[in-house]
Amino acid sequence: MKLFQQFVLLSIFVLLPRFAYAIISVQTTASSGYYKDINQQEHVSMFLNWRVNHIHQSGIETVLDFGLDNNFIRDKWAIYPYQLYVTYPLSNGFAHAPFYRSRIQLGRQLLTEGFELDVIDGAVIPYYFTPEFGIKIFAGGVHIPEETNLTFEDQIYGTSIFLKKWDTLIRFGPIIKQSKVNGGYNGTYQAFLSLAKTWDHLYLSPTLLLKDQWDIEYVKHDQALAELQLSRKRNFLALSYTSRRLESNFLKDRSFIFKLFSISAGKTASISYLYDWPIQDNVRLQINAKAMKVDYISPKGEETGDKEELSANLWFDKINIAPVITRISSYGGELWDFGCVFKYAFNPEMVLRVEGDALWVDKINGIKGWAYNVRSGLDFDILPRFRTNLLVEVQRNHLFEFDVRAIAYVTHFYY
Repeated sequence: MKLFQQFVLLSIFVLLPRFAYAIISVQTTASSGYYKDINQQEHVSMFLNWRVNHIHQSGIETVLDFGLDNNFIRDKWAIYPYQLYVTYPLSNGFAHAPFYRSRIQLGRQLLTEGFELDVIDGAVIPYYFTPEFGIKIFAGGVHIPEETNLTFEDQIYGTSIFLKKWDTLIRFGPIIKQSKVNGGYNGTYQAFLSLAKTWDHLYLSPTLLLKDQWDIEYVKHDQALAELQLSRKRNFLALSYTSRRLESNFLKDRSFIFKLFSISAGKTASISYLYDWPIQDNVRLQINAKAMKVDYISPKGEETGDKEELSANLWFDKINIAPVITRISSYGGELWDFGCVFKYAFNPEMVLRVEGDALWVDKINGIKGWAYNVRSGLDFDILPRFRTNLLVEVQRNHLFEFDVRAIAYVTHFYY
């Protein structure tokens, strides 16, 4: 934590000089809720989030994003730094591509490259030689939400080459991951390639997205993703295929969040269709249908799962209605979910929201029956730059005969 304290002091030092010539925005959000758990014990949760963006006239940007809360995993009050980094500009971009800015980013930040989606404590350096060619270098320790201390038990290093050729966006490069095991480090060596191309001049304006990853050490295929998007007037169609695997050691032993949300090994094929119909000036209807088929490994062996979803979105003057029907079927059982969201805007500063779900579940562990959830809330501005959201949630399922939660969010914006 000492390194983060030093970083905060450094950030304050960066913020102080020539303050009047800087651009600064602050977003502060406080929320609290009341609920009873399965043992009928009462709880009052409180959360405080604080995000500061500061841009000095020299172009140096500082981002501070903190949370003060009782982390539900550690059950301990602490300050949780989500993102803390400083960006030092190396260029101002290009005349027709100002977003390709060469820069150095140091601190805790989000990394998205290849199949990676991590929060790292380290450095990310994108450098663009031209609008069509650049390189990104990144290195650091992977941070997980359960930890408040700075640790480098899991590390990631890599390089990404950016190339725009033949109207195609291409990215490729190596990625090295290391995890501390029994006093030493075990590593994996991977290489990825991604392509994105759109043919606007062709019928249906097809867009093709391809992403592939290989294990360099064992020379074997690792992960893949392919998606084809087609559009014509009000019609949008997307076909996709993914082949993913679970990391063997990376973060596995330390992160409950990783275990909870990581993608299991398997193959997925999906199709989605969207119809967008502007009926009148103030009336719009969208209809969306999705279907997905998953092949994966369960405790029983090779299994197949299916998911179908049909939804709609209707905007009528100040009203927005969004019903949805979902069906999921796998070796674990079958689920049907019927839901709807209703919104009414009294004015731009006050919006009423009502959500409801009725779910039927039949699982192999014997759980069978209906579950219900209703949530109602109001978004409004109590004062200029103060955004408030009040929510009341009621649910009933196999764990709760009747559960009521009251939640309040207050967000203050400063510019």
